[in-house]
Amino acid sequence: MIRANLLPPRKEKLRIFGVGIERELAATWAFAAAAVAAVAAGTFGVEALAAARAQRDVDAATAAVAAHAAFRSRAQALALEVARYQEFARELDIVSPSGSERADDVVRVGNALPRRVWLDSLVSSGDHIELSGTSASLEAMGTALAALDGALPGSTATLVRLERLQTGARALRFAARMDAP
Repeated sequence: MIRANLLPPRKEKLRIFGVGIERELAATWAFAAAAVAAVAAGTFGVEALAAARAQRDVDAATAAVAAHAAFRSRAQALALEVARYQEFARELDIVSPSGSERADDVVRVGNALPRRVWLDSLVSSGDHIELSGTSASLEAMGTALAALDGALPGSTATLVRLERLQTGARALRFAARMDAP
C-alpha cells in the first residue's frame, strides 16, 4: 500500500525586520537578487576592463604625440623657413639683373674712381651698392664722389662716413653708398 500526503506542505514564515515572509518566497527573492547582482558585477567587470584597455591606448597615443612634439615643431619651423627662402628666390629672380650686368656695374664703378682713391670693399645689395676704401686726399675724395654720381645710369652717390687715418695725415678712410634710381 502506498501512502501519499495530499495536504499542502506547511509554510514556514520568517521574520525579517519585523515583517513576516514565507520562507520559500524569501529564498526565491534572495536567489533572484543574487543572480541580478552577479550579472551586474560581470557586466561592470567587463566594462571596467574595456575602459582600462582604452585608457592604456589613449595614454600610449598621448605619449607618442608628446614624444614627437619637438620633431613636429622643428619640421614646421623648417617648412616656414623653406617657404621664406623660396619667396626670396622668386623675388630675386624678378628683381635682380643677370650676373653679366652686375659685372658691368662693378667695372663702371671701378673705372669711375680717380687714381688716388682705392676700394677695399664693394657690396651690391639689390637697390644700392655700398663702397668702402681709402683716399689720398680730400680733393681726390670729392672727385671720386662726383665721378661715382654718374657712373651708373640714374644712380646717386652719397658719402656715408669719412675719417682721417692718422692725425696730421692727408689720407682718409671713407664709406659711400650708390642708390639705384
